[in-house]
Amino acid sequence: NIEVICFDDASTDNTAYILKQIAKTDSRLKVIFKSKNEGLAVARNEALELARGKYICFVDGDDLMDKNLFEKAYTLAEQTNCNMVLWDYLTFWDEYEIKSKKLELSSLVSISDKDKVALLERPAFTWIKLIKTETIRNLRIQFPKGLTKQDIPVHWELIIKIDRIAILPERLSYYRQQPNATS
Repeated sequence: NIEVICFDDASTDNTAYILKQIAKTDSRLKVIFKSKNEGLAVARNEALELARGKYICFVDGDDLMDKNLFEKAYTLAEQTNCNMVLWDYLTFWDEYEIKSKKLELSSLVSISDKDKVALLERPAFTWIKLIKTETIRNLRIQFPKGLTKQDIPVHWELIIKIDRIAILPERLSYYRQQPNATS
């Protein structure tokens, strides 16, 4: 029971074709094709408007995640009745690195969900959060257009304004490193 909203932000490769093929066979996938590249902030803000699920999570197209990520995050969110779940990530250049890096102890093990300073000091990535859709809308969170690292102000706002945060101390998102990335 999941809704997947994909934004093809005027890609110049085979992305549009691949998304169309998948959408033909999977009704959970909603694809938005942009004629002009408008960037991550615009796509994320539009996704916030379109999302119909109880929770929302943002994923970048070049990264990977553990196959059980959403099940684990959703289960924790429901068990704790929190407004946001945070998990850890690892960085990789080649996919063969993931298996061993996954086993490294997460730094989230030693952080309390009540320690706002420690949470603010964490990396600001949006894709390490499952957020209650109603909460992010009620807070009127918007990703600032034109910023390369638009995750940072959103991260700060979420950490400061959300009271019920749950910690999932596992490395479940896999951040691909590449020389031409926007970061």
